[in-house]
Amino acid sequence: MLRTSHSSVPACPTLFTPLQIHTRELLQLGVGAWVGWMRDHTVSIQKMTENYGAAVVVAGANLHYLEPCLFHDGDTVHLNSHSVVHKKGILVEGITEFTCGSKTLARMSVFLRPVIIGDEHSSAAKSGSLLPELQALFEPEEFSQVPYNRYVKQLQPEIEREGELIAKGAHPFKLHRYAMDFADQWAFMETAAYVGGSRENLAVAQATSHQRLIEGISVPVKNYYLDLKRPYFLFDEGHVETKAYIWKDKLFFVHNLLSQQRGDHQLHAVVIEEMQ
Repeated sequence: MLRTSHSSVPACPTLFTPLQIHTRELLQLGVGAWVGWMRDHTVSIQKMTENYGAAVVVAGANLHYLEPCLFHDGDTVHLNSHSVVHKKGILVEGITEFTCGSKTLARMSVFLRPVIIGDEHSSAAKSGSLLPELQALFEPEEFSQVPYNRYVKQLQPEIEREGELIAKGAHPFKLHRYAMDFADQWAFMETAAYVGGSRENLAVAQATSHQRLIEGISVPVKNYYLDLKRPYFLFDEGHVETKAYIWKDKLFFVHNLLSQQRGDHQLHAVVIEEMQ
């Protein structure tokens, strides 16, 4: 039996832009809903760490906007969540569907890699599989041998090879505590804020270079794909390198989130945004 958890939040004005519900907020709500599912049906993240010496870290996320939904379309956002364990415990996928009024506004998957905790005081960890005793907490229907969708890995080479590059730019940022988790590593939902700022700056600054570029600020995001490579830490300085492409008559923004460390460019994450 596939178990689900249900929750809801008021449709607060701050959840929305004039175009759609914020990407960042959906990412945060979605991972929170999955954490609630774990607490309700298996084990809380706190007890996973304390009792099993294990944890999970976010490796990526896919967010698909489905039906248009604006602030006046409903007063409550409902979240329905479930989990899938892939490849015998190598990866856990938390899936959340968002509805508001009569609309299914989005569907999100967050991908989490199990890790084994090292030093409990530093939360140091190394990659591993979900422990057998944790796997035993999942139902048989919650396991899958079907490969999960790695859209960044699939799409980035095709877009860069076949697409028309119409603009590129860079957007610097610095990591402060509002963007951190409990271990002073960056929280993955902040990627949406950094790449969104880079996209909007590029769209405005180079709007006259191509007629489609202004869509980077004037139309909603349709799909948001994230692949995390390595963490940022408190007070790290980074920048987003953004390239805009026309591919298959659609506008895409490909973002590399980078830092300069020990003289080398370090890649921390890749995000692909497909516009409506």
